[in-house]
Amino acid sequence: MSRWYAVPVNHHQEATAAGSILRLRLSLFFPRHLVTVSHSRRITPELRPLIPGMLFVRPMAHGDTVWIDSLDRRPGIASLKRAVGLMTILAEQMNIFRAEFDEDGVLKAMPEQTFRGPRFRPGDRAPIVSGPMSGQDIIAEILRVDGQDRIRVLIPLLKRLVESTVPDEYLGEPFSPDPKAGGRNTAPAPKSHPYALAK
Repeated sequence: MSRWYAVPVNHHQEATAAGSILRLRLSLFFPRHLVTVSHSRRITPELRPLIPGMLFVRPMAHGDTVWIDSLDRRPGIASLKRAVGLMTILAEQMNIFRAEFDEDGVLKAMPEQTFRGPRFRPGDRAPIVSGPMSGQDIIAEILRVDGQDRIRVLIPLLKRLVESTVPDEYLGEPFSPDPKAGGRNTAPAPKSHPYALAK
């Protein structure tokens, strides 16, 4: 197949939607990443969707769109009738993206890094220079820095703005969106608008 389809799913129902897709015997890519969460003073690892509200599907036959009608309103799947058309991704681009994940769709662990101190502040912007979303000229807006080398960012992806958590090393040098913002410009701003890819 030459392309994949981005299928919208209901809020917090990615796993349920994945089951609906697999029952139709469609190829599924469900990108997830491992995070540590605290429950009752116990810290445990937990898998979270890398792109909330979105799964990727590849039909069995080229040009076959019958599966779209079959999938509409299945458990976990958002109404596909409201969409003008599903976003498509070329197989070559998806292969580059998937190379950063293991066979279960889990983002591969990054090597241990020495914490270098906070590089970012909320409101800064920085290019994504490493990881599965690199090479696409994506500029992330910094939402929150947790002090443990994990950065909460807002990124333009598949014509929408998506919140995600990325390691510090995925991001290039930060810059302020306002050149007059107290000298925070540590790198020149790109010529294109940061959210150009979201249009």
